[in-house]
Amino acid sequence: MKAVLRMQKIKSLGDYKRTTAHSSRRTQPENANPKGFHTAIKEPPRPLESILPAKRRKDAVIAIEMVLSASPDYFKAGIDTIKWTARTKSFLEKEFGENLHEVYFHDDEQTPHIHAFIIPKTADGRLCAKEFTNRKQLVKWQDDYAKALDGTGIQRGLRGSKAKHEEVTKYYGVIAKALDNGISLEDLNNMIEEKIEETQQAQAGRVP
Repeated sequence: MKAVLRMQKIKSLGDYKRTTAHSSRRTQPENANPKGFHTAIKEPPRPLESILPAKRRKDAVIAIEMVLSASPDYFKAGIDTIKWTARTKSFLEKEFGENLHEVYFHDDEQTPHIHAFIIPKTADGRLCAKEFTNRKQLVKWQDDYAKALDGTGIQRGLRGSKAKHEEVTKYYGVIAKALDNGISLEDLNNMIEEKIEETQQAQAGRVP
């Protein structure tokens, strides 16, 4: 059974509000069971916009969404999710402290999982997503999360696994489609950056 830890950047308040509306179930997604269980592990202490630095780059990453889970078979075995949830909550609080803005638990979809929203704020008050999403840091989080789950039967995903051929094909397909559709160079660079980040996350800790 393997630990799952994935991240994605959020660059606008509009995207943040839409994403957290989904995670908090203020809006009900089609793929979720309306009778399934979900709960807030941590509510936001105040609106995100009141915490962010007033002066920031237009394209600054204002939040990071982290999704944490485990191999589906772990939960299918009928194991109680309470210990896994408690360990995951402890890991998030230890790693991110005051930067941990809101956290939600979902057991109303196919596999139980947790959504955590983190403000990439440095000790000196700057927004700097690179300090949170670089490959070295991601590898550390993969390691630390696995350690936090010690004794639950969940282990770290494989280190340094190469991206599958189909993922590489998909990457080049996205680039080709962008060029065909006349997407601007700036938008194309953003797409490439996101794909590189996805590959780094997969290499840092792939779950088979």
